[in-house]
Amino acid sequence: MTAFRKPPHSIGDSTLLRIGASLVRPDPAGCPLGRALRARALVKAPGRLPAKPVEDFSFKPFFALLDAVEHGGRSLVEAAADPANFRRCTPVHVAWASEAARHYLTARTEQEAARGAANQSPLLPVAPAWVAGSKKLAQPDARGVTQYERTVWGRGYASQDGRVREIWIPSLGTVKRDRPAVEIAAVAHVLLTGAPSLTPFGAPSTPLPGPHVRPERIRVIGVGLADGRTETLADWTAEETEQRYLRAEVAASMADLADATEARPSADCVRCVGLPDCVALPRVPGLLGVAATPRKRRSLSVSDLRAYGTCAEQYHATRVLKLRDGRTESAAIRRGRAVDAWLNERHADPARGSCRAVPLPEHLPGLTADEQYEALAMLHQHRAHCPFDGLADHETVEPLSLIHIV
Repeated sequence: MTAFRKPPHSIGDSTLLRIGASLVRPDPAGCPLGRALRARALVKAPGRLPAKPVEDFSFKPFFALLDAVEHGGRSLVEAAADPANFRRCTPVHVAWASEAARHYLTARTEQEAARGAANQSPLLPVAPAWVAGSKKLAQPDARGVTQYERTVWGRGYASQDGRVREIWIPSLGTVKRDRPAVEIAAVAHVLLTGAPSLTPFGAPSTPLPGPHVRPERIRVIGVGLADGRTETLADWTAEETEQRYLRAEVAASMADLADATEARPSADCVRCVGLPDCVALPRVPGLLGVAATPRKRRSLSVSDLRAYGTCAEQYHATRVLKLRDGRTESAAIRRGRAVDAWLNERHADPARGSCRAVPLPEHLPGLTADEQYEALAMLHQHRAHCPFDGLADHETVEPLSLIHIV
């Protein structure tokens, strides 16, 4: 364990370590150093970016509507009629948020009705965030940290006597059922041990005055905003929550996250404050003919360009906000995914033989009969460009996963 060294071009300090439960979710393709930086809530990039012309955080208007209903005492109709809840939102974003809030509140109403029918006390909305962690240290420890915080993301609820705490974690589409055990255990333990706190952006959390009752039961609910369906991810006693926390080795996962030093190009680069100083990322200046101007970073793919060429608003809705309409993927995307999967498996062969020397498949899984011909033709074309063709023994091939435009 050593003190964390912030990137030279960043500002702020690394004395606050704030680990959200989603950060302990395993991500083999992610950047360990980038995730460690995200946990340093006071480290940020210098300067201020221009105001965003349109809102790009999918949940922003959805949470605004729920705050107006659950904490402001307004009806959903009243909240949806207030333009202040939809600042810089496109019409598609407004429509989605209103529909998602309706699905969510319907699911909440149904659950509370079921609790009433079972003679269980109602669960009331909780506005302050639950934050677990240690008291502020007088001096930085070996990591250079003076305050540790563990947080969760979602909508909090509790019984009036404080003995039951519950959190609902929304997903844009259907409910996410594959959250790993370490993440669920991390969420549940914050609910068990956390104190209601103010969590200002770019500043340490401040616990609200107590006393606070230690809960006896913890519940974690996943909810899909596309249909309002829910999944109970955890319904544990306090003792079981402690046992699950230890069994999932959450503390060890958090320590690994905090002490990570390896940089790996990945999707994490888009929001990493250390990117200007990163030596692990290849640079290709002017690749897209875009000048380096202060703006929010974005990732770009061929599918993004295709969507933007069809309709700019559709691109923003589907590729930026990730709002899907439930329709089947296009044939081009399915074909590309099938071809890519076969090539990835083929190129992972330790023998590193050229694709010229192996028979190509007669069909690829996941494609219809009409889609097979074009997909197989792509593999035939690949043979002429396979990077393993004529590769010397001392040479290696590495995929270029992300390019930073400067």
